[in-house]
Amino acid sequence: MTDQQKNPEVDKEKEAFVSDESLFQNDEMKSEKRVGNSVILSIALFLAIAYIVLLLFALFAMGAWIGGFLYFLGIHIISFVIATILLWNGMVNSNKATLYIAAAIYFFSFIAAGDPDWVINHIPPLVEAILVFIGTILFKNGE
Repeated sequence: MTDQQKNPEVDKEKEAFVSDESLFQNDEMKSEKRVGNSVILSIALFLAIAYIVLLLFALFAMGAWIGGFLYFLGIHIISFVIATILLWNGMVNSNKATLYIAAAIYFFSFIAAGDPDWVINHIPPLVEAILVFIGTILFKNGE
């Protein structure tokens, strides 16, 4: 029992020192490249969510044809949702690598959209890939 309370004043000073100092105020973290709040990336996220909602409405409206819809557009839908999650995560964490991966997956979703005659399924992933790529390139540092 006496071992625990040998120097209570020193313990209080250590706690005050740790609480006063921020762990991220060193120069190493300042040199890391961050993406700031980008209007282009915000618009891309909004458009991606709107497209996913439209796809879900179409999915539920198909009724008995839902199997065919998923057969032709399943990989497209899954990759688009994954890219949207990565876009959101990259914006929240300000991570450029995640945003570049999201742009690449949007482009893959463009390829996986199926028949070239279905232009309506090719336009949104291509627009998203371009917006995310440009939005990521424009912001070198978020400072």
